[in-house]
Amino acid sequence: MKLNPAAEASVETDGGRKSSSENTERRGVDWSSLAPAMLSREELMSADRRERLLADYPWLELVSSEEMAAKHQAFMADHEPGADLWVFAYGSLIWNPTMHIAERRVATLGGYHRSFCLWADIGRGCREYPGLFLGLDRGGQCRGVALKIKAEDVATESRLFFEREMIRNSYIPRWFNLMTDDGPIRGVGLVVNRAGSGYAGRLSVDEVATSSIKAKAISGPVRIISGTRMST
Repeated sequence: MKLNPAAEASVETDGGRKSSSENTERRGVDWSSLAPAMLSREELMSADRRERLLADYPWLELVSSEEMAAKHQAFMADHEPGADLWVFAYGSLIWNPTMHIAERRVATLGGYHRSFCLWADIGRGCREYPGLFLGLDRGGQCRGVALKIKAEDVATESRLFFEREMIRNSYIPRWFNLMTDDGPIRGVGLVVNRAGSGYAGRLSVDEVATSSIKAKAISGPVRIISGTRMST
């Protein structure tokens, strides 16, 4: 199955769905100026990333470099040496993994569902007006994408994965059996840390919508355009 790494923003019209590029001419909107900057490898690998994050978001409690190294070492101890690593993606990792990915497979994870269950006081919101991040919470199942990291790249790319997702205590890595069309594979997924201060619990659709409308990113309010969140 061919996977589109990034869904194109679109709007609903009387004549059906139109792409953002088509509506740019019709509505005179520069959609590219509304799109938030994508997270990059360079940013994740930057030596002063924590300092820059704290400069923009001084309330953050970040995992130290030393603690991150210990967490990653413990994770690697559970990974078979010389084996490829599969990472279960269910949100932005699908279209912007920032890691070197060798293969993608549509995969289903049982026992957890995807939901907006993490308060976002960074990027999509701020401390006073938080938005929401996706997380894997208990119950149900989740359809996503399994991303394969080649064995020779596991040490470096998994560390990058940790720097991206584990810089706060919002997620906990767990090993799962993922179901794919080519059979089951063992992979790692990030479940929400229910004991963490950012856990929002199970919110209703109305609560998610209200939070999204009120959220204010560092660059201004967060807009919702056909399900695509953009800060303006």
